[in-house]
Parts: sequence; C-alpha cells; structure tokens
Amino acid sequence: MHKPVRADLRDPALCEDLSLAGRVVRRSGSGFRAVRSILEDVQPVWVVVVLAALVLSMAILFVSEPHLVFADYRIAYYPAGSMVIHGQSLRPLIEKGVTGFVNIPIVAWLFTPFALLPVVLSAGVFLLCGIVGLILSCMLLIRIAGLTGWRSHLFILLFAMNGPLLYSVKEGNTSHIVLACLIGGLVLIRRGRHGLAGSLLASAALLKLPLLLFGLYFVVRRKWSAAAGFGMTLLVAGSVSLVVFGLALHAVWFDVAVRQFSGHSLASFNVQSLQSFVLRLRTPAPALFDWHLLPLSRAETLVCTLVSVALYLTTVLVCLRTMQTPRKKPSMASPDPVDLEFMLVICLALLTSPLSWTHYYAWMLIPIAFFIGGRFTAGSSGVGTSPASLVACLVATLLVSLPVMFPTGVVPAVTVFHERIGTSTYFLGCVLWLSIIAVTVNAEQRRQAFIARALPLPVFESARLPAKI
Repeated sequence: MHKPVRADLRDPALCEDLSLAGRVVRRSGSGFRAVRSILEDVQPVWVVVVLAALVLSMAILFVSEPHLVFADYRIAYYPAGSMVIHGQSLRPLIEKGVTGFVNIPIVAWLFTPFALLPVVLSAGVFLLCGIVGLILSCMLLIRIAGLTGWRSHLFILLFAMNGPLLYSVKEGNTSHIVLACLIGGLVLIRRGRHGLAGSLLASAALLKLPLLLFGLYFVVRRKWSAAAGFGMTLLVAGSVSLVVFGLALHAVWFDVAVRQFSGHSLASFNVQSLQSFVLRLRTPAPALFDWHLLPLSRAETLVCTLVSVALYLTTVLVCLRTMQTPRKKPSMASPDPVDLEFMLVICLALLTSPLSWTHYYAWMLIPIAFFIGGRFTAGSSGVGTSPASLVACLVATLLVSLPVMFPTGVVPAVTVFHERIGTSTYFLGCVLWLSIIAVTVNAEQRRQAFIARALPLPVFESARLPAKI
C-alpha cells in the first residue's frame, strides 16, 4: 500500500500550476456571469418575438415555392464553382440561359470555396452565410429606420414572413445576400463614404444586373466619388473576368443573359417585370410554368416603352424635387431625401428591368422598414397623416410581401384573375411604392417651402443637419 505524498507548496512549478488553475476558474466564472447577465437583460417580449419569427418563417418556407429546395444553387452556382476548380469551360452552363449560370463569368470564382465541399454540406454552409446576411440586414434596417419598441418587434415579424426573401433562401439564390449589400450601401451614403458605397453597390450589381441603374443615378445626381467607385469596381471586375475567361465566353454570356431579352421576356409566374406583366395580360394567358422566352408584339413593346418612359420621367422629377429639399437629420415627421432617392432607384430597377425575379422584391424590405418607422405617413401618432396614406402603405407592403405560391384547383373565374393579375402582385406593389415615394417627396418639398416662408432664415438654416446612421 502506497503512502500518500504531501505536496510541497514551496515548489515553484506547483505554485505556477495552481496559479494558472486559479486564473482559469476565475475567468470561467466571469464568463458564466457575463452570459447570465446578458440572459437576464433579455426581455421576455424579445424571446416571444424571435420564437414567433422562427415559427412563421418555417411555416411559410414549408408551404411556399419552390418545391425543389436550393434549385438555383444546385443547378447554377455550385456547378459553376466546380467547373472553375476543374478547369472546365462555363459555356455549357451559361448557354442554358435562365436555367443555368447567368452571371458574368468572374462571379463563378465566388463559389469555388463552396464547390470544394460535397454538395449537401456546401449548401448548408451557403445557407449559414445567407442567415448571417439576413441577421445583419434586419439589424441595420432597424437601426437606420429608427425602429424601437413595438415598431422593431413588428418589423422583425414582417421580415421573417417576407415571401420574396424566404423564396430567395429556399431557392438557394443570392438576392437576400444582395439585400445586405444594398443596406450597407445606404449606410455608407448616409455617412458620406460615397466611394465605398459606389464600390459596394457595384459588387451587388455584378450579382444582379438591374442594380446597374445605380451607376446612372450617381452620374445624374453628380455624386462623382460614388460614380467613380462604382465604375472602377465594374472596370476591375470586368477586366479580370476578360483576362481569365476570354472574350469568346463573354460574348456568349452577353448574348444569353442580356441581348436576347431585347424584345422578349418570360411570362412565368416568378418573373415580376413590366414586360412579364404585359405578357400575362394576353388572351389566352401564356403558360405560367414555362421559362422559354416569348416575343413581345409591337403593341406590347409600345406599351412597355411608354410606361418605362413615364417611370423614368417620374424618377427624374422626384430627384429634381429632392435637390431643392435641404438635407437634414431624418425624423418621423420628415424623411431624408437621400433615403427616398435610394429607394426610388431600387423600385425603378425592379420595374423596368427586362428580367426581375420574384426574389428580387426582397429588396422592398427597405421602404417597408421606413414605413414602420413612420417616415412615409407621419402624424401626431407617428402612424399616418390620413387614412388614405396609411392604407396605401399597408396595401403596398402586403403586395410585395406575400408568400410565393401558385394555387391550383381553384374555380375558373379565380384562375383567370390569378393568371392575369394575381401573379403580378409584387410588380403592382412596387408600382404603388414608387408612387408613395414620389408623393412623399412632393409633400416634403412643399412642407420645407412652407417652413422657409414661415420661419426666420437662421432658424430654417439650423435644420440643415447631416443625416447619419
């Protein structure tokens, strides 16, 4: 039987080990206390809101389109990254058109890290990246729209239930990630970091071509640093893409992804452009589950041209009005002109692009956040100046937020209405949002003119404060 050995506390090595163990225990205790403190600070209402948001989003994901989960990722993004890794040409994938890879070839490099993993594991990692982007987007929107209390709770629920957003997640697309880029661009513009904002928005435009409209907006508004950042980012990305993949592949990509949509469009239910809306008004209605290009007739082309011109003229007039409105600290009583112009460009890009997929309309969460914050219809209660303004914003929010579903087995009358109008709710909601923004800008300009006449000049000039996040 061994005798117990008494430790010598004078041993320097033993003392050092005991000291280290003590520090570990103290730090662990501090860490546990910090976690407990955070958990104690969490209000029960936030727990309820987050749980409700998770339940609602999962329910909508379960019943909404598409039935083939992560279809875009599996048929386009993952194969593109895999082809780049194995030195294969992207041409067969690009030539598939809307059922293949539609981005400029250099974008395929973004998916090479994912293609190193098995497809299922890769999809899971991509999903986690998207969730991080969603959390960031929601937090930034709550902050820049000034949402507090019940307004922030309501917005989180609307964010979690947004049909186009969940459609992008379930489809395995990048529109919900681009949303974070758009919000980041707005934040940078508000902070005066126009060059970085232009670069970030150009990166978003490389993923979603309709956002190239921001480049034109920066030039028209003479935001030269933003235009330079936008243009340089596109120039560098385009040059690298040409060097790496060659001119021939880019000619194929341009022909498939851009040129063929001149005078043609898709009538499928998940395309929400002006041209698609006009095509779905045909009698008999075209197939809504057909993704082949249909030519526009002369009359349809004329209608689309006239409406597009009207939308662009409206946007230009609104921008001219905002140029006459002094920039100030945004409040519930008066929205910032920069915010309004930014949202207007997004609406115009969605409506006039030859190809606007339904998941693009997740970007309409930006005006929805400002509506919840009272920036469009501010009154004494912070909700609305009139029933009409409140109803318009509510209807617009509903139309662009519906779950992406295609009902079957309904009565013929409902089917006819749905084929022609019901499938275009997102497009119609965006038109309504553009109108709301235009009316808001006009009302704000008249309000500022009234204040300028009513108040002494020094008092009015004191309102010209920089708008920051």
